[in-house]
Amino acid sequence: MKNLIGLAMIAAVLFGAYKLWEVYDASSTTQRMEQKVQANHEFGQHLQGLDYRLEQRLRESYAKGVLALGAFIKDYGTSPSFLDPRLAWVELDYAMLLIQRDPIRAKKVFLQVRSRIGANSPVGSYAKECSAAFDKIADP
Repeated sequence: MKNLIGLAMIAAVLFGAYKLWEVYDASSTTQRMEQKVQANHEFGQHLQGLDYRLEQRLRESYAKGVLALGAFIKDYGTSPSFLDPRLAWVELDYAMLLIQRDPIRAKKVFLQVRSRIGANSPVGSYAKECSAAFDKIADP
């Protein structure tokens, strides 16, 4: 009986360690994605297509997170002050941030952007980098 209790305790400790590792891995993956998006955001600032009056609002949206960035795209995505290629870049950033919360919606956004941009677009290389993250997700 002591052996059975000992084995159960060892199994519980191993299971707990496994769950702890899953949480750590998920949080570190999220942090890496956020750092990559932040680095790409800095790079995307040179692109044309965003009125200077909206630049501060976009920065604030990035700082507030994925939901604020989605709201910014929803509010200004059809505005003549927010056009491609900058719009496409921001939408790709949004999709990369959204992938942890809602992968199906993120892939839908990614596919819309990819179908809209051309082969010679300045956003094309970033879209190609992002495509690896979306290949594993089922089509919406």
